[in-house]
Amino acid sequence: MLIEARGGSFCCGGDKTPSPAEIFHTVRRFPYASTGRRTAADVVREGRGSCTAKHLLLVDLLKSADVPATIATVFGQFGADISLPIPSMPAELQAMIRGGGVPDYHHYVIATIDGRSVALDATWHDALIPYGFPVNADWDGRGDTALALHGERVETDQDDLPAFKAALIDKLTRTDRDRRETFLRLLSAWIAGL
Repeated sequence: MLIEARGGSFCCGGDKTPSPAEIFHTVRRFPYASTGRRTAADVVREGRGSCTAKHLLLVDLLKSADVPATIATVFGQFGADISLPIPSMPAELQAMIRGGGVPDYHHYVIATIDGRSVALDATWHDALIPYGFPVNADWDGRGDTALALHGERVETDQDDLPAFKAALIDKLTRTDRDRRETFLRLLSAWIAGL
């Protein structure tokens, strides 16, 4: 079935309307990459995306399948939950993780499935399974998924999520913004090399 997402049509689920789980796994399988571009169309065009972009795509696809969905934003220490050691990961990145991660704003989806509100996090893709990342590869459409970042809830469902995230990041100290940028660059480069 062809379903609409910001930036164009997207194929998912064959001839029938895809299930929430099929939609979730279609988006989840796109590799994670912090590219600075945060739209659903960027994920489809580039074949990879950040949590913001992947979750915008997930919301669009769920809504196209008549599944109510919205974005939630949390603030916390991104990377703090990554289990080390990971020998192939750069030492500088591992040091940042050991130091508690970096301050960041993370997005995930809240969908209403079978009358229940569930948290869906499609950030990580299958290549990260051997490294202990919470990939959610076994999610069957029921219950919450594991989140890539646990933190304090900031907001839900902004009209312009990329601009909202940029404004939140601008509120971080210069030092925190620089650390975050370095962390995301190193993480994305490591993931791209897997």
